[in-house]
Amino acid sequence: MTMSGTQVEYRSRTLQDWLRDLANGSLALPRFQRSYVWKNPKISDLIIALLRGHPVGTLLLIDRYVRRSTPLRERELLERFAPRSLSGVEADLDKCEELILDGQQRLTSLYRALEVEAQDDTSGTNRPAFLKVEDLLAGDLRPSHVEWPRPAKAAKLTGNPSLAARRNYIPCRLLGPAATTPTIASETIFHHNGPDALERWCSDVTDNNMRLGNRLLRRINEQLRLMILGRNIWYVKLPASMNRSNAINVFVKVNESSAVIRRFDIAVAEFDSQGASLRDQIANWAEQTPGVEQIFGTDEEKVIPKAGELMLKVACLQTGRAPTDRHYTSPNVLHHIGDDQKRQAIFDGISWTLEFLADEKIWTDKQLPSEVPLRVLPALFPFWQEIDDQSNMTGRVHRVLRAYLWRSFTTDRYNSAANTRLQDDYKGLRLVLEGLREMSGDPCQACAAHVPIFLNSLPDADKDLGNIDQPLAPPTRKDKLSRALLVASLQRGAKDFGSGERAKESNVRAREAHHLFPRAFLKNHGITEAKQINHCLNYALVSAPTNKRIGAKPPIEYLKGRYRIDPNLAGGELKRRIESHLIPYGTLSVREASPAVAYKAFLGERARLMHRALEKLANGEPLG
Repeated sequence: MTMSGTQVEYRSRTLQDWLRDLANGSLALPRFQRSYVWKNPKISDLIIALLRGHPVGTLLLIDRYVRRSTPLRERELLERFAPRSLSGVEADLDKCEELILDGQQRLTSLYRALEVEAQDDTSGTNRPAFLKVEDLLAGDLRPSHVEWPRPAKAAKLTGNPSLAARRNYIPCRLLGPAATTPTIASETIFHHNGPDALERWCSDVTDNNMRLGNRLLRRINEQLRLMILGRNIWYVKLPASMNRSNAINVFVKVNESSAVIRRFDIAVAEFDSQGASLRDQIANWAEQTPGVEQIFGTDEEKVIPKAGELMLKVACLQTGRAPTDRHYTSPNVLHHIGDDQKRQAIFDGISWTLEFLADEKIWTDKQLPSEVPLRVLPALFPFWQEIDDQSNMTGRVHRVLRAYLWRSFTTDRYNSAANTRLQDDYKGLRLVLEGLREMSGDPCQACAAHVPIFLNSLPDADKDLGNIDQPLAPPTRKDKLSRALLVASLQRGAKDFGSGERAKESNVRAREAHHLFPRAFLKNHGITEAKQINHCLNYALVSAPTNKRIGAKPPIEYLKGRYRIDPNLAGGELKRRIESHLIPYGTLSVREASPAVAYKAFLGERARLMHRALEKLANGEPLG
């Protein structure tokens, strides 16, 4: 087969050879590749496929260096891509000769399962993998699946080989090259599990019975270990003369059906060709910036592409382009990101945006109504920073940006064609901020003339917010307006009903969405539809102890009963705490109306309270 007039090679290597090359550093990843994402079920399927002789796909490699002749007929090495190790592999990358363009997930999974212990797919901690067979002690070693037991169970199985054998578990690391002296190749590789670990395990399983232990060792070696290590895995080797740009195009085409490959990865490849690592810079920024974990998460392999794509969207806006992925790798955007000062300004802008979100009581990703405005605010940061006499302008700037933020959360402006509309709003906001120093009066009035989103209507109190027949989703869902209402309910402190503690960054994750009119109470009085019971406005964010044992009583009755013995709640304090959530205290009583009527009246009155709050926030005014 040829590609661009040069030869493409098809070859195979045993899995033992692949693992050896990963361990010694001769095989690695191009630095731009996104990292390991496979979950345990896929790893299990791969290992079982290998043991059963099923196809596992073809890998794609390319040489790290382009070898070209100089006028003196000497060979010059030109690095095509900078390398990085696979997840869980510690190797000397100076020895790297080949790079994996396709096959990272498979090879990493096998290495981690057989050598390092595979990564748990929920908690992110490392757990040992165990192969489950039909009947180990009876000699039936047909593989069933691979498991990653919880830590306590894994410790028992690891520390008690006899127990593991009785339950038909074999530690996957014992099937790897380190478990005993290899018989597939002449050289011995890996020793971190210790020599002859499989032999010792078989001896422990059989109570040091040499005959039975050797028989078990032979069966595991022949039926499992040599089957997996001796499997030939095919790969395609791209031409040694292929340039970096063509190699990237091949990489994109191979991965275009995968959710793992994005334009961000290609932008990283282009950026890294300048000698720096965009991934490393994002990781360093994330490590030093407060609020990153709360909004972007703790998993570096999710934080880096998420923050990186945000950087590219910001760069698109600042270079006059809509923030779409097709513009990420345009020369102007890459040049913008490549400029040290402009790149740092984007980092600073995102850092400031996280602080601004915290000022608006948005401390976690679970509260964030929409990520869309996060593209605009960092892009504006360097421009408002240049405003003269910032000490007098900061409050006015914050008012404009607060108004924009809340309009982006509560209007339908970005429900369609968001990227084009973002670009128009960004341009208008720039005009307003650049003219702010000469402007008198309410800056939000100027926004109406320049920023299209300021012409969009806020949701109607009765039709859109308090409508029980078309109820808003609960705030636990990823619904923009519901989350915006939840955040609005925090603006006046949202004191816990029991402790009186105000909602803040340190306690908001521990709070729970609490039904004001209890589910059981509403069901007992004819309101049985889940959507109506779980209406967004029937919630308050309170601590876990508060959100317990409410039964089927009317709201005021269970609330007063819950806290009647607390002396701190005398003199109307419970009422003040409830109202700090933008809850109309008086409508929680059902004494003068039927429960169904009272519930509808409560939703309507709270909707009107919320609407007045949204009007203030959308005009840039704080509620506190």
